[in-house]
Amino acid sequence: MIRLLVIALIVVVVLLVVVWVQDRRKVAAGQAAAELPRDPLGDLEGAALGGDPAALRAGDVLEYLSERLLVRGTIRLGDPAARAEHLLDASSRRRWLSVPEGSSGGLVLFASYDAAGLEPSHRTLSVLGVEYVRVRHGAAAYVTEGGTGLPRTGRVEFADYRARSEGQEHPERLGLTSFDGGPWTAALGEEIPPGTLTIYPAT
Repeated sequence: MIRLLVIALIVVVVLLVVVWVQDRRKVAAGQAAAELPRDPLGDLEGAALGGDPAALRAGDVLEYLSERLLVRGTIRLGDPAARAEHLLDASSRRRWLSVPEGSSGGLVLFASYDAAGLEPSHRTLSVLGVEYVRVRHGAAAYVTEGGTGLPRTGRVEFADYRARSEGQEHPERLGLTSFDGGPWTAALGEEIPPGTLTIYPAT
């Protein structure tokens, strides 16, 4: 009887040891997998395509012409500008996507342009051989989100120009802005054709 009890106790101890070893292996495997380097954009594969540009926010990723761009921050302009400027993570020139509120216009992808002394003092401006005609000039309050390099709130003076030749409008745009009374900065942009932009919302 005592021998049977001893054997049963040994079996129980062996089973407990086996279960403990298996649990330790599972924990170690999970830790190793968690520590492996991963593709920061890998989670985007298979994500829903399309997306609503009006819902863009910092952390979202845009894909345009096979290039993926991270939204770093947003400048939201009030009336009469009524648009959101989404600053993109670009390795070269400063770039951003302009998204108008409602149906006031199309999406425009801008890149900064070094044009010292360029100001909206004339109705038409010529840049790189292209003639631009001013379509709007005003001032608006702004609010920032995420990383923009600007204060949380402020005021901006803006001037929007559109390329035009022989009475025909073209997709090229020229934008001039002066934030909080600072110097004027210029940017060249182009309207994005519908269906060419993919948005991957931040997880």
